[in-house]
Amino acid sequence: DGYLWLGTRGGLVRFDGLQFVQFDQDNTEAFRSDSCRSLAEDSDGNLWIATRHGVVGHRAGTFRVFSAQDGLCDNNTTSISASRSCGVWVGTGGGVNRIRADQITRYVPAEMRSRFIYAVSEDGLGRVWVGADSGLSRLDTATGEFIPLWNGDQPPRRDEDPIVHCICADHEGRVWFGTDDG
Repeated sequence: DGYLWLGTRGGLVRFDGLQFVQFDQDNTEAFRSDSCRSLAEDSDGNLWIATRHGVVGHRAGTFRVFSAQDGLCDNNTTSISASRSCGVWVGTGGGVNRIRADQITRYVPAEMRSRFIYAVSEDGLGRVWVGADSGLSRLDTATGEFIPLWNGDQPPRRDEDPIVHCICADHEGRVWFGTDDG
C-alpha cells in the first residue's frame, strides 16, 4: 500500500513519508492491546498484527480483530508469519492457528510439554516451523502433529528450557532459529 508500518508497544504506526499516524486502543476499536508483537503482510497485501489480546487484520483501510471467541487457541498472540498459499500463521499462548479467508484453523500441540508458542514460520516448501519453550518443532498440517526437531538435548546443548524465540527460512531452503543463547 506504499506505507511503512511499525509495530510498537504503544500501538501500530503508519508512515507515509511525511507524517506518522498511530492506531491504538484510544482511536481504533479493533485494538484491545497497544502492544504490537509481530507484523506480517499476506500474499493479498493485507496487514496482520499479533497483539497481547488477539490478531488484528487490516484490509482495504478497515481493521478487524480475531480472538479466542473466533477460534484462536489463545488471545495472547506472540508471532505472525505469512503463508505462501494465502493467509497467515499465528503463534499463541495455546498453540498455532492459521487464518485464511477469515477462517481459523487450530493446531494444539498435545505432544509438547508446553503449548506456549514463541515463533512460527513457513518455509518455501510450505513446511511450518514452530518455536516454543520446549525447542523447535515442525507442524504436520495434514495430521496436526508437532514433530520435535531440537529440544536442547542435542548440540547446541541447553540445560534450561530451550526457548526458540525466532525462526527464519532463507531463499536457499535453510531454516535459522534463535534461542536465549544465540
